[in-house]
Amino acid sequence: MAENTITREMFADQYLKEHKIQSLFNKMLASLVFYRPENPTQFMVEYLKELKSKPTEPASLFNKGNIESLFHIMDPTKKGFITQKQYVEAMKTLHIQEYPENPSGGVINQIVYPTFEKIVTTALHKEWATFKQKPKEDNAEATKSE
Repeated sequence: MAENTITREMFADQYLKEHKIQSLFNKMLASLVFYRPENPTQFMVEYLKELKSKPTEPASLFNKGNIESLFHIMDPTKKGFITQKQYVEAMKTLHIQEYPENPSGGVINQIVYPTFEKIVTTALHKEWATFKQKPKEDNAEATKSE
C-alpha cells in the first residue's frame, strides 16, 4: 500500500509541475494580496478568465515600469549597472527560474538596464506562455483514444 501511495504522490507532483499549477496559484495569490479586492473569489474567477482570454499577455504585477524601478533600487548610486549577485537575487525575487546565468555584461560583473529588462520581460512572457490552454483538437484526440 505504501508503494501505491508514493506512486500517487509522485504522479500528482509530476502533474502539478508539468502544468505549472503551483506557479499559476502563486501568481494569482500575489495579485490577490497586492490588489486586496472586496470579493476575493470573484477576483480569482476574473483572473482565470483573463488568463484564458488573453493567453499572450502576461498578467504580472511587474510591468516595464516596475522592472525599471527594481533595477534602480539595486543601483542606488546610479552607476548604470548591477552586479551578477544582484542580478541573481532579482531573478529569485521575481520567482524566475529559467534565465541566462551569464548575461552580456555579466562577465565583467556589470549588467546594464537594457539587458536586465530584456531578460526579465522575456522570462515573464515565457512563464506566462506555459499557462496557455492546449488546443481543443488535442483534447478531442485524447478522448478518442480512451
